[in-house]
Amino acid sequence: MSQLSSSSINSSNKSDLVAYALLSGIFILRLIYVSFMGIVPDEAYYWDWSRNPAFGYFDHPPMVAWLIFLGARIFGTTFLGVKFMAVAGSFFASLCTYYLAKKYVQKTSSLIILILLSSFVILFGVGGLIATPDIPMVLFWSIGLLVAHAFIFDNRRWTWLLLGAVMGCGMLSKYLFGLFIVSLLVFLLYSKEHRRLLFSKRLWGALLVAFIFFLPNLLWNSRHQWVSVMYQMHHGLGAREFPHFDFLGEFIGGQIGVLSIFPFFLLVIAVINEMRFHLNNPRRMFIAAFFILPLAFFTFSSLQKRVEPNCQRAYPCRAPLGRSRLKKSIPAAVHSFFNDHFLRGHGRGADTRPNARSSAPAGKGPDRADPRLEALGSGNRFGAREGRSR
Repeated sequence: MSQLSSSSINSSNKSDLVAYALLSGIFILRLIYVSFMGIVPDEAYYWDWSRNPAFGYFDHPPMVAWLIFLGARIFGTTFLGVKFMAVAGSFFASLCTYYLAKKYVQKTSSLIILILLSSFVILFGVGGLIATPDIPMVLFWSIGLLVAHAFIFDNRRWTWLLLGAVMGCGMLSKYLFGLFIVSLLVFLLYSKEHRRLLFSKRLWGALLVAFIFFLPNLLWNSRHQWVSVMYQMHHGLGAREFPHFDFLGEFIGGQIGVLSIFPFFLLVIAVINEMRFHLNNPRRMFIAAFFILPLAFFTFSSLQKRVEPNCQRAYPCRAPLGRSRLKKSIPAAVHSFFNDHFLRGHGRGADTRPNARSSAPAGKGPDRADPRLEALGSGNRFGAREGRSR
C-alpha cells in the first residue's frame, strides 16, 4: 500500500515538473516573440483605452485596459508593455487548466498532450499573444472552474469568497462571462447531490461578492446611457432573419477548420460517449455543463447571424470528458480543444464601434496615428479601421 502511494506521489511530482518546465518554456518563448511582433489594430484600440483608465468603455468592460495599463507601467510603451499581461494571463490560465486536469487524469502523457495542444492549437497559440478582452476572460474562466470545483466537491470553507471575486473579475473582463455563472447554476440545478447548494448562504454570498466587484461597471453604464450593455445586446442578440442555416454551416465548418478534421471528430466522439455513459457522474457533468450551455448559445446565435470561428476560443480549462471509449491520453487532448473553441466569446458580426482614434487629441486627423503608437512601431495601425465603423 505504501509502495503504491509512493509511486502515485512520484508520478504526480514527475507530471508537475514536466508541466512547469513546458509552461515556463512556452512563456519565455512567447515573451521573446511578442517583444518584436508588433501590435494589431484591436490592441491599438485597447491601448488607447488604457491611456484613460475607467470602469467601462464603449463595447467592453475595463479589465483589458487595466491590464495593458499595468503592463505599460512596468515595461513602458513598447510591444512587450502592451502584450505582457496577455502572455502572463495565458500562462496562468494554462497552469489552472493543468491543475484541474489532474483531478480527472493521472497519466503524465495525457497531461503533457493537454498542455501542448492547449498551447499550440492555432486559435490559442495566436490568440494568447494578442491583448484582447478574451485573455482576462479566459484567465478568470480557468481560475473559476478550479475554484468552483473545490467549492462544490471539496467543500472548502472559504472558496465561496474567492469564487465570487473570480466571477466578478470575469464579468469585468467580458460580459459573456455571464455564461460561466449560468452554467454553474444549471449544473447545481441538474445535480441532485449538489442541488442543496442553490439555497446555501455560501453560494449567494459568492454571487453577492461578484455583484460588488461588477458594480463599478454597472454604475459607469448607468451614467453613459447603458451604451456598453446596449451595444453588446444588439451585437450578440440583435434581431436577424431566423433561422439562417448557411451561418450555422459556416459555424460548424469554421470549427472543423480551426481544429482540423481529425481532432474535431475525436471531440464529437468524446462528447457522445460522455453523454451516453456519464450522465449520473456529477464530477463529469460539472465539466460538461460548462461546455453545453455556451455551445447552445453560440449555435443559436449562428442561426441568426454570423459567428466567426476565432471568436469561440476559450482557454482549455477542463479535464477530459470522454474516456469511456477512447484511450486515456486522447480525451485530455480533445477537451483542451473543446474549451478552446466554444467558450471564449462570440462572433463580432457587423463591427459598429467608433473609430479607435475618436478620442485622439485635437489636430490628429484620421490619416495620422498617435506618435506614441508610431514609437511602438504600429505606424498608422489605428487607420487600419478607416472605412469601417468600429
